Formats: sequence, structure tokens, C-alpha cells
Amino acid sequence: YRYLGVTLQEGPQYLKQHERNTLKSSNIRRGHLWNMAKYSYNPYTLARALWKSVAVPAVTYANDAVVFQQTTLKTLHRHQVEIGSWALGGNGATANLAVTGEMAWSTFKQRDARAKLGYLGCLIHMPDEAYTKRTFHYVRYRSSRTNWSNTIARLDSVYSKGTRRHEATLEKGWFKAVTEEVNAIELEAWRQAVRKKQSLQSIYALHKSELSPCTHYRGDHKITLLFQARVGALMTNCRRAQLFGDTDTACPLCGQSSEDVLHVLLWCPALDHCRPPWATSEERIPEMLGFGEGAHGSLATKRILVEWERLRVIANQ
Repeated sequence: YRYLGVTLQEGPQYLKQHERNTLKSSNIRRGHLWNMAKYSYNPYTLARALWKSVAVPAVTYANDAVVFQQTTLKTLHRHQVEIGSWALGGNGATANLAVTGEMAWSTFKQRDARAKLGYLGCLIHMPDEAYTKRTFHYVRYRSSRTNWSNTIARLDSVYSKGTRRHEATLEKGWFKAVTEEVNAIELEAWRQAVRKKQSLQSIYALHKSELSPCTHYRGDHKITLLFQARVGALMTNCRRAQLFGDTDTACPLCGQSSEDVLHVLLWCPALDHCRPPWATSEERIPEMLGFGEGAHGSLATKRILVEWERLRVIANQ
């Protein structure tokens, strides 16, 4: 039966049908939102806004009290990464960590932790005569182990290092502390994972330290090439060799060096006619790829990448 928007059933897996409904809802919204966004003036901005404002509230409904299996949270995150990759123009070589960083989205694991630890603060600061708090105390002091209490114990151990949320005197202060602490821990985990990812080590990990949206993205093909170059997913011969192992790494345009992103943007003589005169060293790479405040070199980079793609098609004919 359905109670307050949550589908319940008999048996130990009483939320199984609710999880199925949530995954179905996520999958449907993923398709609908992308169909709306891809024909808009700015697929990146619209897809990002619609997913955050429409899909996420729907699939995280009652997230503070309902315990999903880890496989369900992973599937929801996969749906999120897929629509983010579509909006950015990613390919099969695009790292999920890069999509998360460019879309500036929290993971569902992060949202789940904030919701449940925040609700724990709500229970702690609730008046003692409230029925919900009386039930909470009964379960707690009787040492009854429920899915929710087990999850809270696990989350509290993960996100308790250096915590100051127990010093809060009001529910609002508790929730603010939980949000800041969970976000800080997950941000550091994301940074460490980015540094370990082979495709992100050389450029992205050095210049992207925060989860933040990029103002350069508009959803056209030029932006797709720029995004792929930023995150190490541009299908140069060096990248193909890493993925498939049987590709010659020499540049098909000049034949002088291994073809990677740095070679395409800075050194390939076949692209000198569209390369700006200031693009002469690797110190210019952050500016060319749009990292940092006030970076304007991405316009020149898009011209280079479009010309590189055109000449590559001609060279491979």
C-alpha cells in the first residue's frame, strides 16, 4: 500500500517496490529532461537546472527516513552521470568524475548522508513529548537495530571526524554543520579520486579543485571538443593507444610527435595558421582550456580543435 507517498509491502524487503518505482521515475525523467534540453538554446544549462530542480527532489523524496540499498543509490547516480555526459558532449572515454566536477552536482550518496544525518538532528532537537522522538528514544535505548539506525551509525562513523554538529543548540545549526561537513569530506574524496584517475592526472587534476559549473559550455559541437580536451577524453592517437593498445601514437597531421592534447593545442605545425601567437608554452594551457577566473583562451582553443578535427578527417581518408 502507499502511505505519504512511499509504497510499502509485506516482508523484510518492505521498500523493494518503492525502490523500483524510484528507479523507474529516475529513468523516465532522465529521458524527458534530456529531450527538453537538447533542443534548447543551451542544453548544458537547461539540463543541469532541470535535473537538479525536477528529478532530484522526486527521487530523493523521504530520503531522510527511507533507507535505499546501495545498488539503488549507484543506479540513481549512474542516471545522473549519463544525463550530465549527454549535456556536456562526453564520449565513452569520459571519466564520471569529470562529469560530476563540470556539472557541480552532489552524488546521491552525499545527498543521502546529508538527509539522514540532518534528520537525526531534527529528532535530537525535537520536543520530548513528540511521538516521533519518543519512538526514537524507545528504539535507541532498547538497542533495537533497524535499517535506519544501522545506516545512521555507519554514516556517523564516516562523517564524524572533527565534527562540531553536536555543539549546535538548534536544529538549524545542526543541519548547517552536517551540510558543511559532509560536503567537505566528499569534496576531498572527489579530489583524491581525480588525482588517481589516469585520464585526469595531466591537466584536469592540476587546475580543477572545486565542483563548479563552467560558463563556457553551450552545448554545440565546439564546446563538446573543448570539454573532451579539458577532461582528457579527446580521441587523439595517444588516448586511443591508452584505451585500445594497438594504435600508432604519431600525429597524422604532421607525423613529428605523439598526438596528445598538448601537441594539438601548442606544437602541431599543421595547426599554426589557426593558433594564436600567445599559445607558445604549457603555462598557457589553463587559459586555453578555460580554467580559472577570466579565462578567455577557450575561443581560440575551439578554433584549433575544430580545425584539428577537420584536417584529421581529411588525413584519414
